[in-house]
Amino acid sequence: MKDRFTIREAKKADFNEIFNIQKSAYKKFSETKEAIESRLKLSDKTCFVAFSKKEIIGYLLAHPWKANSIPAFNSVLPALPDNADSFYIHDLAILKKNRKAGIGEALINKGLDCAVRLDFIRINLLAINDYAKNFYKKLCFKVKRITDKNSITNLIAYGENAEYMQLDL
Repeated sequence: MKDRFTIREAKKADFNEIFNIQKSAYKKFSETKEAIESRLKLSDKTCFVAFSKKEIIGYLLAHPWKANSIPAFNSVLPALPDNADSFYIHDLAILKKNRKAGIGEALINKGLDCAVRLDFIRINLLAINDYAKNFYKKLCFKVKRITDKNSITNLIAYGENAEYMQLDL
């Protein structure tokens, strides 16, 4: 797909489309509406959607978080940490029919711009499979070992191939 697309901040009205894309992209690891919605509610200025022809075709959900710490899978976040020192990319998903058109990279770049604007010095994320790991490695993210016991438990919940990754800004 080479159609033009636009990226903007996610809005509350986008939620159902975001949730439907998430369900189609992550069969085994889809999260509840409440878990996804909590990220959007807590940090709507760090969440973005890509759209084309009035249809949302991808999204990036991100929020301030603590480096070397992984939120529990499918958890509702009641609040963001006061001592957040990392821009955490919780989720990136593109409709299957729109993949390989630069949308994912454009959304990541929008997140990168946002992280810099908010004075973060790093971006962290989980890559749950080899495809995601390779995608993020092309964007200069590096696998980072975590040692916090709770975060290791949370990492395992995302599957045996999940890796914690970091990009220093």
